[in-house]
Amino acid sequence: MQAILRQATRFTILGALAASTALAQSPPPTSDPAKVAPPSEQQQKSQDQPVQQQDTVNPKNSKEDVDAIGNRNVGKGINFYSIEKEIALGKGLAQEVERSSKLIDDPVVTEYVNRVGQNLVRNSDARVPFTIKVIDSDEVNAFALPG
Repeated sequence: MQAILRQATRFTILGALAASTALAQSPPPTSDPAKVAPPSEQQQKSQDQPVQQQDTVNPKNSKEDVDAIGNRNVGKGINFYSIEKEIALGKGLAQEVERSSKLIDDPVVTEYVNRVGQNLVRNSDARVPFTIKVIDSDEVNAFALPG
């Protein structure tokens, strides 16, 4: 009796596997060409209907929220220097760069570059003042010093 039950169970499982395999391999049903509207009518119908809009807006990650610039606490982590020490270190390094490099003294160029830079600073999360200088060089380069 148990042998018959095992055999019946095997046949049932094998039949179910064969049927599912056959269904998985069969092509999707095709629609009747007489019932399908021509492509021009389908385009017309889609143009007549308004585009569905998302009802809710997902809140952004606070670091990705452009509206929260200045209040995002970006860069908060381990600080080895206080802001005062960082500013002092930056001033010393800036004096060294000015001694070793020739700066452009054209007021139009320096004012333009400073204005662009200060706009970037104003729209950033920076907490220190920025002094922007232009070095007279043929190489394209930019760098920042601490503080």
